[in-house]
Amino acid sequence: LPVFVLAPQPDRVAIVTGGTDGIGYSTAKHLARLGMHVIIAGNNAGKAQDAVRQIQEETLNDKGSETLLSRAVWTLWGL
Repeated sequence: LPVFVLAPQPDRVAIVTGGTDGIGYSTAKHLARLGMHVIIAGNNAGKAQDAVRQIQEETLNDKGSETLLSRAVWTLWGL
């Protein structure tokens, strides 16, 4: 199977329907890793908030991410 690699997409916006689980969640996470601002649309606000929280924890894509990562490392390991 061919593999498609997308270039970073900073300052772009993606709306992902069904982004709380399955293929939609994987798509939302991948787009966030490319630097896109991702909006997750779905019927369950709680699941959407959980998906956003998980993606934010796993993805560094904003200008404050380095600061947040540094704080997390310091808090967890005192490094």
